[in-house]
Amino acid sequence: MDRREFLSLSTAMAAAGTLELEGTNTHIPKYKSDPWRYKVGVEYYRAPFPPMSMWDEDFATIRRAGLESVRTFSSWNWLNPEEGKIELDDFDRMFELAAKHGLKVIFDFTLSTHMACPDWMLRKHPDMRVVYSTGEIAQPFANSAGVQGGNRHCYDHPMWKTYSEEVLRTVVNRYKDHPAMGMWVVWDGPGIPGAGNDVSPGFSCFCPHTVSKYKKWLKERFTLDSLSERLGRRYRTWKDVEAPQSKNLVMAGLLFRQFLYENVAKTLKWQVEIVRSIDKKHELHSHGFRYPQALDEGASQESDSWGFASHSTNLFNSEDPYLYSNIAYASQWSRAVGKDNRWWYTEIYSGFYHGGMQYRKQTLPEDLAMCLWMGLIYGAEGAIFWQYRQEYGTHEAPGLNLVSPNGKPLPQLKAIEQAISSIKSLEVSAHLPLKISQAEVAIVHDSDNDILIEMENEKEQQWRFVKGIYRGFWESNVPVDLVTPKMDWSGYKLIFLPNLMLMTKSTINKIHRVIREQPETYLVADGILGTNAPTGRFSYNPPEGLTQLLGVEVLDYSRIDTLDLHEGRNIIQTIYGDYKIEKGCNYASLSPRNMTRAIAHFGKEVVGVQTHDRRFTYLAIPIGSSLGGLPKPILKDLPYGHAFDGVAAKKLLVSFMEMAGVSQPVLVKGDKVVVLERGSFKTGNLLFVLNLKSSRAKVQLQPQEEIHRAKDLFDGKELIIRDGAFEVEVSPRSLKVVHYFKYTK
Repeated sequence: MDRREFLSLSTAMAAAGTLELEGTNTHIPKYKSDPWRYKVGVEYYRAPFPPMSMWDEDFATIRRAGLESVRTFSSWNWLNPEEGKIELDDFDRMFELAAKHGLKVIFDFTLSTHMACPDWMLRKHPDMRVVYSTGEIAQPFANSAGVQGGNRHCYDHPMWKTYSEEVLRTVVNRYKDHPAMGMWVVWDGPGIPGAGNDVSPGFSCFCPHTVSKYKKWLKERFTLDSLSERLGRRYRTWKDVEAPQSKNLVMAGLLFRQFLYENVAKTLKWQVEIVRSIDKKHELHSHGFRYPQALDEGASQESDSWGFASHSTNLFNSEDPYLYSNIAYASQWSRAVGKDNRWWYTEIYSGFYHGGMQYRKQTLPEDLAMCLWMGLIYGAEGAIFWQYRQEYGTHEAPGLNLVSPNGKPLPQLKAIEQAISSIKSLEVSAHLPLKISQAEVAIVHDSDNDILIEMENEKEQQWRFVKGIYRGFWESNVPVDLVTPKMDWSGYKLIFLPNLMLMTKSTINKIHRVIREQPETYLVADGILGTNAPTGRFSYNPPEGLTQLLGVEVLDYSRIDTLDLHEGRNIIQTIYGDYKIEKGCNYASLSPRNMTRAIAHFGKEVVGVQTHDRRFTYLAIPIGSSLGGLPKPILKDLPYGHAFDGVAAKKLLVSFMEMAGVSQPVLVKGDKVVVLERGSFKTGNLLFVLNLKSSRAKVQLQPQEEIHRAKDLFDGKELIIRDGAFEVEVSPRSLKVVHYFKYTK
């Protein structure tokens, strides 16, 4: 079928009324549907699976379940197997059948990293192949997700733009006006060439094209003398300047990583501009992998929306279902960095990952329903499940599927169908989109700090620190925002600075500005603070840039180790009480100066200080590590265990909240639930009451503001209000949605 026949058939189908032409009222650049709806889709086609003979029946089932889009994950070598020939017959059929069943197509490009490029391209341009830090040239390989092979080409090669632009223009021109066109995923998983491969011994591509681009980047920012000073070198010629091929070169590695992540953002921007020049109507999306990543904030601003992929949604089968705080964290991060806060829950894994012979406990249907609701609660535009059928060409099968091998709907699909039905019901949909107010608490995330921690191979530990703090507030029903040094910090009562080892100039300036201009804001730092200067070198006067402000000097660094624990030297004495350290952890020995007071001791050593006005508190012991930011299997492999036990850590968080005047929007009595408050698009507020336990929960809820009416939106019943409170019961592994408001004159 040629393009003319394809478009003629599509137009005829639309004219015959077989589908509704959505998107005609799309507003650029917000892409808001009118009325707004929460859009739910599913990953379907990763060529060549499933076979085309299954599509018609599958699409009918998908549509009956309430999903409205099917996503295709397109590998470059499948689209473009011969030079000058882009084959789209299968995608023509996909669009045709999607239109027949009233579905939209989400078209996913993987031209930059993640999947294989055409073999003819590498034969024609051998120097396009990734070069590892060892000098080894990337050879053909496949990861568990790459039925067509894994990425081994570098997008810094000058011909990459020529060939990838041909694909972008051909595909976008072909489908941009098709009534089934839904959204372009311009780059699935932005990343550094060669860094995401299981076989890669390095942390980037070191081909001549990448190194040359890096040198150009350096010359735009430094003279040879200033670069020498920055990196502690004696360069006499630019010929001696090379990309650092070891993470141990901290200062050079930090600079190189900053270039690489800027390069990712520019590469995404170039692709977005190509697509946007052709199609000004449809949304352009991109999404990251593990969250957060140092590249997220820069790359996310280049596309219309950002998103993330779940590591696992198999939480109700775990010993710790409150790890749903990680899904909440990722959702808030995607919203925080998304352009105009626009984001998608791009991949909700439908089952265990990976498959092969390593079977795992299959994900409960309730997990998928809860993840769908989480996206809605945190303001996502939509959600996409990964995936509909089992992947038949890689070790992702069995596991990631909503139907049986022969296509029979499983309970997982039924749970999604029920959740979609509840969300689309008039009782709930009338209040959408939700209004998300600024919280009173913020947690600071610094991407440059992440780069340093990546080079230290301590990313898992840092996630545990940050996500642990987040979880402590989340489980206590205290709203928290995630901010970066590039964002606005005003309006917060309490700002947390977890384990900020690298103090960038922007972070230092932000902290000084908060203390100077925001008398209502309190700062709390924990863990190791300011050990490294903005250049990456170890600080001569830690905490870098904050010694005068905090009134403190770091004397030395040490560790509470196993011997300390065995011999009982594991008590931290604080002004908020004495707390036991459960496992070994690093700490800094401090010396307060001037009017700053010591607030925590480990034996005779000061490990916590607070300024005289209490505006800035520094506790040199990590609080968040004990609050369960990561699953237990990961924690077992980490060199650093819990510091405070979870109860002690939560008591400390409560103390800091009281100090800053932070309050809970809703008081909760009874069984443990997580309560998330959102504003209604109509009037009043919605309470999402999450019961993550395997038993029924009965609770009394009392919003801070005066209320006169409350209604359970699931069963349509008015709730009895006594003294400003009402009771609800929530089924196991489920949630309730309550609408409340006060009468106005």
